[in-house]
Amino acid sequence: MYKCRKYKLQRIAVTIAAILWIVTAVRSFMERSIYAVNNTGSDIVSIFSENVDNNVQSDISVDTELSDNYLSEQAMCLILEKMASEIGINRYNIQYSGNNSYENVYNNRYISRECVLTQDSLYGTVVMGIKATDEDKNYISIHIKLGKGVTSTTAYKAKLEKICNIYGIDSNVNVCITGQCDGDKSIEERNQITGNILSQLGAKEAEASRTKDLYTIYAYDKDTDGYMYIGKKKTNINISMNYDETTDKTNIYLATPINRGDY
Repeated sequence: MYKCRKYKLQRIAVTIAAILWIVTAVRSFMERSIYAVNNTGSDIVSIFSENVDNNVQSDISVDTELSDNYLSEQAMCLILEKMASEIGINRYNIQYSGNNSYENVYNNRYISRECVLTQDSLYGTVVMGIKATDEDKNYISIHIKLGKGVTSTTAYKAKLEKICNIYGIDSNVNVCITGQCDGDKSIEERNQITGNILSQLGAKEAEASRTKDLYTIYAYDKDTDGYMYIGKKKTNINISMNYDETTDKTNIYLATPINRGDY
């Protein structure tokens, strides 16, 4: 009787050990897979960095309408705090202001109330805001600017895409990577940089303007999420360049799906 019980306990111990080994192996595999998935997207940052000289940064952003119903101060703050949690920050500041009246960039509407969440760190800055108009339309603006943390660009893009899904926000997440090259690059040199980037990305040119005053290239990469139309052509890669005579450097921008900033 004793031996039978002993063997039974041994079999249970072996079974438990086997289960624990399987769980550990699966967890380890999942962790490596998630790590690998997060890192595959950093290729666009790596490719860009290989083709510029210095000062690589990125801006991951969403600017669009959030809702068309009244949001109280508490509701605005709660939404921003939930979004901050999804991004993974918790040392932020929130400021609310009401009874304002100034012209807004959104269709020239006037803002009556605004709630803004900010957090600065060594690796980047997060600025999120909800603006409410007199007509109770609410607009969301999220900008994650990365300097030292630029290699995490794709991971934060994925976080913003998740936020858009959670809140039903119908908008592309825009990414703009910037860098510099020394001197005033000629059209031929700019074309060489552009050609290298597009070739490494596997993107095909759709439209282009190649002058010193307006150098911008639109291309399409089937492996890059999201796209817009330039005319009847799909585009989700936008390369633009300009020269800053105060620094004697050529500024280079690589955006997906399009550069929404001034350049």
